Amino acid sequence: MDMLRTLATLCLAGGLLTSAGCSGRLDPIENVDHAPIYQNTGPRSLEQVRDDLIAALSTEGWGVLDQSQGWLLAQIQSGDHWAKVRITYDAKSYTILHFESSPSLGYNGVEIHDRYNEWVEDLDEAIQDRFHPSAAHDDDDDDDDDDDDDDEADEADAVQAAKEVQADADADADADADANAAALPGNDPAPEPDPTWTTPTPAPAAPPPA
Repeated sequence: MDMLRTLATLCLAGGLLTSAGCSGRLDPIENVDHAPIYQNTGPRSLEQVRDDLIAALSTEGWGVLDQSQGWLLAQIQSGDHWAKVRITYDAKSYTILHFESSPSLGYNGVEIHDRYNEWVEDLDEAIQDRFHPSAAHDDDDDDDDDDDDDDEADEADAVQAAKEVQADADADADADADANAAALPGNDPAPEPDPTWTTPTPAPAAPPPA
């Protein structure tokens, strides 16, 4: 309470804290304590856990300041606000603890500017996404499968429609060819033969000898 009164006094007096830090809401600080690392994708080594943690930190804008086996020291900054966290980990769990922060975040040992808590919450979600990729994307995979099925059905329908159009076009082409051929001279069907044309005319009888 003494610290809060001091902060309020500094704010009213326009003292050391920035206006952003004074005007911000102080909330109980959020730490992540031994969050489990599920082995749904198989056992992870310490190196793999470290790499996943560093990837999540980078995604959320944190930089790694120092590291050793089993722990990382990382920092994030936005304007006058900055914070450092210490992440300890093993193959089964990880912990995120406040290490140091700018005066503008108003940390008093119990409470801190809500911006810090937002940073830690976002970081924890990013880490969980790294450790639970299948859980995070199961719904997306199902949607993708459904989309693939729909695409295959649409493609089959399109192929069938194209075949039908081609068949109609071929039939029309054949009909046009027959009509054109019938219109050409000399292509009319031959008439039935006239019997009078093929029956030989009898020769006149020869006169009797004199």
